[in-house]
Amino acid sequence: MVSVSLFSISFASCLDSSIKDICTNKLPEYERKTENAVVALIPWTVQDEKEIAGGEISRDLAAFAGDVEYSQTGSQSVKKENAPPPLNQKDREVWGEWAIARMKEVQAYIDLIKEDRSKDQAREALSKLAVLFVTLTGYSHQGDGTKMTRTLREINLQTKKVQSILCRE
Repeated sequence: MVSVSLFSISFASCLDSSIKDICTNKLPEYERKTENAVVALIPWTVQDEKEIAGGEISRDLAAFAGDVEYSQTGSQSVKKENAPPPLNQKDREVWGEWAIARMKEVQAYIDLIKEDRSKDQAREALSKLAVLFVTLTGYSHQGDGTKMTRTLREINLQTKKVQSILCRE
């Protein structure tokens, strides 16, 4: 009986150590990587006028001048002939592999806490994060930089949500 309780204590401290590493290293790393990825995708992305005006993206977008048409309701659509180019095949593969690797990491975090009922909310938030990486994989295979950028922003928001749930202790 003593060996079982020692194992439980050892496993609990190992779990706490792993969660601490996820919270202090892995999740902040995801935020940095997704922010860098958004910047890297700028040449393949149709930018939102509000985003440009708000200064979130510092880039000369003169090349995209006239690429956006506005409907009477104020919504915008990109002219197909002026849309940014899709990613080339090699870039599609690299981005897809990157997204799959991140999804596998998130799945490992889910597996780590799957037996801990007190982590149900964190597990659900991590599952949503994993699905976003699957979505990113699909868009990367399509070569659609705009949809990839939107998904990366969603990943960033979901990462923050995971941090707020998993790392509150």
